[in-house]
Amino acid sequence: MESTHLFELKLWNAPSVLSRVSLILSRRRITPEQLQFKVSADPEHCTLEFAVTCDRRTAERLNAQLARVVELIEITVRNIAPVLHTAPDSDASAAA
Repeated sequence: MESTHLFELKLWNAPSVLSRVSLILSRRRITPEQLQFKVSADPEHCTLEFAVTCDRRTAERLNAQLARVVELIEITVRNIAPVLHTAPDSDASAAA
């Protein structure tokens, strides 16, 4: 079952850090629904937050791949909400 997962990465502020994370998402064919990059009060650190809709297994694999990024300090993943897919109403089609 697909859900929306919010990833929050605390990273060293390096010129290549955003491109590294983007490359991981691109290789897994994952498109973030929202993306926010912030430099913290300490200019040596930054925070990258993004939300993706995928199943739990994909989120776990993405988490494992992101953990390999050299500049990563900490990663937090939260499951925001399940994505509900509605099926066509079978009663309405049977009545027609």
